[in-house]
Formats: sequence, structure tokens, C-alpha cells
Amino acid sequence: PKESIPNACIREAYEETGMSIKLINQEPQIIHSYFEGTDYALHGFLAEAISGTINSQLDEETADVKWVEISKANDLRTMLDTIKMIKLCVK
Repeated sequence: PKESIPNACIREAYEETGMSIKLINQEPQIIHSYFEGTDYALHGFLAEAISGTINSQLDEETADVKWVEISKANDLRTMLDTIKMIKLCVK
């Protein structure tokens, strides 16, 4: 059976950060993006950490993972789509 998008989000969060999360809602925010010649559909969820501690050594993609206040999201050095997704998920 195919993995649902919400379940993939929960799994990916754990695999890449070591954190277990609970999704606040089951309906993702979706952004369509174009990067290096490929179209992407990015799915984002508002989530709550329920256990674990951040482990930035688990995955190269999340080597810079850290907690930040939502009000500081605009100050992050990251892709614009990431900032856009954060804003969509927390509104």
C-alpha cells in the first residue's frame, strides 16, 4: 500500500531529525515549485514535537536543523519556498 502524505511527513521528520511529531491538521499546505528543471509539489503541515531531541547528524539534508521562533522565520537563510511554506502552515 502507498504511504499517505501525512504519514510520510511524520516518518521523514523522525528519520531526518530524530523527533517524533504529531500533525496539527491532516490537510497539507501545497506549494508548486520549479527547481533545476523539475516541477515539485511541496506539502507542508503544522506539527507539534511530541518526543525526541534534534539530531542534526542523522541526515545531510538537515545538518543545520534548529528550533526558531515563528516570528524569526523571515530571518532564516533558506529557500524562499521554505519561508512561504512556514507562513502558510502557521496562519
